[in-house]
Amino acid sequence: MSRYKFIWIDDDPRRRVSSDNLKSALGFLGQFVAVKGDYQDNLDELFNGSEPDLIIMDHNLEKSTTGVFKKGSTFAAFIRETWNECPIVCVTGQDIDIVDSQQRSLYEDVFSISQISKYYPTIRSISESFRILNRKRPKDIADLFDLMKAPVEDIDRLKTIMPIELKENFKDKSQLLNISHWVRNVLLKRPGFVYDRMWLATTLGIKESSLVKVESIFSRAKYSGIFADESNDLWWKSKALDTLTNQIDEVGLPWEKGRKLPGIIKRDYSICYASGEDFPETVAFIDETKDSKRASMKLQYTESHPNYGDLLFFEEIRIMKS
Repeated sequence: MSRYKFIWIDDDPRRRVSSDNLKSALGFLGQFVAVKGDYQDNLDELFNGSEPDLIIMDHNLEKSTTGVFKKGSTFAAFIRETWNECPIVCVTGQDIDIVDSQQRSLYEDVFSISQISKYYPTIRSISESFRILNRKRPKDIADLFDLMKAPVEDIDRLKTIMPIELKENFKDKSQLLNISHWVRNVLLKRPGFVYDRMWLATTLGIKESSLVKVESIFSRAKYSGIFADESNDLWWKSKALDTLTNQIDEVGLPWEKGRKLPGIIKRDYSICYASGEDFPETVAFIDETKDSKRASMKLQYTESHPNYGDLLFFEEIRIMKS
């Protein structure tokens, strides 16, 4: 299989170093396009080659002296006229919150340039997954579920909550982008069908730091479909609960049975962040600040988070009460 190729588009030539570091770290082929003066030269350089697996785009192109593309999102929309389904990620040296929701919709993700190495696994995941989607392009919803490696017991519920465009428009020229946005930003981001480390540990009644003791037991429940990201382990909730039942075949709540798994001792037990009580049943944000952390808590000390709406079959996003 040929090596993955990315194109990095930027108006700061110093970022060529970041591009070279990415190539070395991931073993990708890379091309750095320095946007300057005459955009026609940039466009000729860009489109004369083959379509890459990924485009990395600076969000602000203000250093360019001419041309209409002053924002990466505008350039991204133009690129998509030629390469309809090429994934594009944004890098910025400013606060990523300056990229508004409309601009974000043109990118697969937005990364801070100062922390770009932190996102190497995600960049690899996006590149690999789009190549898989192109090679095994889903013709219907069943093909998509195969690529997601969805458990049989989840399929009916997934069909219910998936957007119409994912269920019916498989010939759409931007269908792979629609798939990416829903899988990455809904299915894998909101707890419900899949759980991250903190949610799985809380469900098992143990501390997140203690999950390492038993996570091998749940290896078959691990999410390994398209857009699986080694920097963010996820598990299918239904498969994890089935595994727990197979391990501890007795009546009880998951957070009671999880404490009977091999190697788990009392100091591994989770406690409520808000009260210190035993058996926290949910995960909640500490406060409403942008970088608020989450913690295991008892439901009675939490409430619905005002910034998140409810989604059918997904866990409610909660926040600690004042």
